[in-house]
Amino acid sequence: MRKLIIEQDILVTRGNATISDESGEVVYTIRKSSGQEPVYEICQADSGIAKIIQEGSKFHPVYTIYVDDASVGSIKVGSTHDQEYIIECKNLRIAGNCWGDEFEMFYDDVLAGKISKESAATSYQYVIEICDSVKEKFVIAVVVAIDCVKSTRRGI
Repeated sequence: MRKLIIEQDILVTRGNATISDESGEVVYTIRKSSGQEPVYEICQADSGIAKIIQEGSKFHPVYTIYVDDASVGSIKVGSTHDQEYIIECKNLRIAGNCWGDEFEMFYDDVLAGKISKESAATSYQYVIEICDSVKEKFVIAVVVAIDCVKSTRRGI
């Protein structure tokens, strides 16, 4: 299994981030554009592999997820207290609490990734274990979108 690490909230606070492997080597970069509707682009060697586009109002944004230029779903803040978040991704199933510290992501009922949130020196970081290398870009894009929604809920 391949293990990748990304800092929590780094996208919102700094606009750019890196995703590293266990040895600390940068595998992906994430860049945030500063337009009216922010776009978070995930790149590998300066080639875009996925992006998350924020649409809608500031208080109820929808984050649409694209992998290889194809829309794979969206995540948004729910409209009621009982439904804080809504994930609409075909073939995706989340086991555990994706708004908590640990969860698993299944694609077509095959384990694609295990995600945990761990304390780092000054913040938190996501540790992403890629279980299905074919779905690596999908798993990373969904985790980045989840973090965007979490940041929205906290008003960052």
